[in-house]
Amino acid sequence: MFLPTPAKKDRTAGQNPERKPSSPSLWFRGRRLSTILFLLICLAVLRISLYVAGDLTGVLGDVRQMHADSMARASLFGQLEAQTREAYYSIQQAFAAADPLLRSRFIAQSRRSGEVATRIFHAHITNRLPKAEKDAAEHFMRTFRSCVTAKSAEVAALAGYGGKAAAPTIDYAGDAVFQEVQNALDAVRQSYEDLARQRAANIEKVLRHSLMQLGGLLLVVLLLSAFAIRMVEKGRLLGAVEKSETRLREVIESISEGTFVIDRQWILTVWNAAAERSFARKREGVIGRHLLVALPEIATTPLASEIGTALYSGSPRVLPDIRMATGEVFEVRLFPFEKGVTVFINDITERKRAMDAARESEERFRVMADTAPVLVWVSGKDGRMTFFNRPWLEFTGRGLQEEQGDGWLERVHPDDLGRTQDTYRAAFSTHDTFRLEFRLQRADGEHRWLLNTGVPRYTADGSFAGYVGSAVDITSHKQAERELVRAKEVAEQANQTKSTFLAIISHELKTPLTAIIGYSELIQEEAQARGWGELIPDLRKIDGGGRNLLSIINDILDFSKIEAGKMNLHLERFTLAQLIEDVFTTTEPLARTHGNRLELEYSAPPGIMFADQAKVRQVLLNLLSNACKFTQNGSIRLIIGRHANSDGWDYIEFKVKDTGIGMNSDEIGKLFTPFTQADASTTRRYGGTGLGLAITRRFCRMMGGDIEVESSPGRGTCFTARIPAEVVADPLAVNTPGAKP
Repeated sequence: MFLPTPAKKDRTAGQNPERKPSSPSLWFRGRRLSTILFLLICLAVLRISLYVAGDLTGVLGDVRQMHADSMARASLFGQLEAQTREAYYSIQQAFAAADPLLRSRFIAQSRRSGEVATRIFHAHITNRLPKAEKDAAEHFMRTFRSCVTAKSAEVAALAGYGGKAAAPTIDYAGDAVFQEVQNALDAVRQSYEDLARQRAANIEKVLRHSLMQLGGLLLVVLLLSAFAIRMVEKGRLLGAVEKSETRLREVIESISEGTFVIDRQWILTVWNAAAERSFARKREGVIGRHLLVALPEIATTPLASEIGTALYSGSPRVLPDIRMATGEVFEVRLFPFEKGVTVFINDITERKRAMDAARESEERFRVMADTAPVLVWVSGKDGRMTFFNRPWLEFTGRGLQEEQGDGWLERVHPDDLGRTQDTYRAAFSTHDTFRLEFRLQRADGEHRWLLNTGVPRYTADGSFAGYVGSAVDITSHKQAERELVRAKEVAEQANQTKSTFLAIISHELKTPLTAIIGYSELIQEEAQARGWGELIPDLRKIDGGGRNLLSIINDILDFSKIEAGKMNLHLERFTLAQLIEDVFTTTEPLARTHGNRLELEYSAPPGIMFADQAKVRQVLLNLLSNACKFTQNGSIRLIIGRHANSDGWDYIEFKVKDTGIGMNSDEIGKLFTPFTQADASTTRRYGGTGLGLAITRRFCRMMGGDIEVESSPGRGTCFTARIPAEVVADPLAVNTPGAKP
């Protein structure tokens, strides 16, 4: 074991080694320094820019001054040269003039030219030039004035000629005096050019100095910018580190597992909120303390030695089941690093309890499934079988591993395999309960029919986990169903044979009966004609018996057609009032025979009806005849109305109320059964085959209607027949009786 002995006193007790953000933080300080550097750069740029701008402004002034001086010099030299030529010209004219007065005028003019030149120098040059240039200008002035004075004297000396002889010619280009004036003017021009070159050199020097300052400024800006960028980047990195540490702390705090970190001296440096909940220790009470001092309960568990092993070996370790003395169960993961080890603790106490409970529940389920009298199976959410109970395995004679997955499908009958797989796939896609019948091969090789029921199962969080189902052997039920089907087919065949037989017999009886009725009517007429009155009552009995027998035969024929499915509807449009009048005319003799009174009532105008007129007449005749037969000396009322149902279709309602003997509920239950009377006494007393009402109901339903009955013993009976006003050819083609064609 690698358990260090804790010191008597924690060296860092009360301290919190968790990194806390400084105030101000490194990132903030770096950002502040970057701001200061940026301001310094701005100030340096501003200062040097102002300095360079001053130099450039001076250079611009010098350039402007040079331009102005150049313009002034050009104007000056032009004026001086003009005045010099004017003076030369005047002197030359004075030498050439013979008239003394004219000569004096030219001499005065030359002197004025000298004075003008003097004023020009004093006004434009002498006060603006440096000393050297100013001396050159004054030398020019003195020379120019001396030249003018000397030439004026020479002109005065010519006075002796009196104009009688030509004056001597003045060589302007080669005259020594004039050449001296020209040299003095060239000296002034040269001094001006030297001054201009000096100023140009000064301007070039200033420009060079300004450019050097600007280059230095740019270099300083670049250096400071690089330094500022470096400081900004450093501040950004420091800020990123600080943010990363903050996020790391937030991540550690957000971890749902208890997390703590110890260094190589077993001093706790990190303790998150989940660890506080797991160990009931606040962060302030454990940070900076020895692990075994802060958590003494760990010393009695394998966790302490495992932490020492992880620190020594440097390998991660997983401890799936650490049980504390207090009863908690922890899952622990150890991740050592250079300076210590990180411990993740997950409280799995409830999970272990749930797993133990699930294990017990699974064992109970297995025992119940193995003892159940049905075949039980369980599947995963992927559709593959994971469990079969003992009865299933005994039924198939195979082992659990053979049946698991899709192995059980090997024993499904080939004719049922595709249908079985389709049903299972559909159920697993919809997660619905399903029922399925298929044949499964038993251990003895026989294929037995099973009724298989599957119910979806879900986990605690509501996610689909698969199916659990049971199967029951229904082979005997299948055999009974087949026998019932065969019995039904035999019965239907017998019924068809019966109907055919009745139709043939009825047809064969109907022909002679028609002859008997016809001949009885002829004999009655003959007896009345010959006065054989004593024979007439017997003849009437023969006629009445024949007609009754014919009515019975007609009923049997109609019922046989209905049973054979050969009864058709012949739809036509007719006036209902006319039909009612004909029915009353036919029924009145029978009503009078029993002393009854027929009454007719319309609750609404009947109008036009589209139906099988013959069958509507037969329905009314059967109901009225039935009422007359079971009523003595009473009243029979036919009430006709026209109504609309909930779907808006019209139907005709026929109500036949009598005051006859009435019926109880048992008799009403057998009323519409073919060949059945209310009771045996009714047949003996009133006769009949029991087909009339059965046929009446069949006719009503063929036309999309129905018939109801209300009755009580001794209080009469009320039959209500409802038939659509517009009958369709196939009443099964509509949902509501009375739908229009």
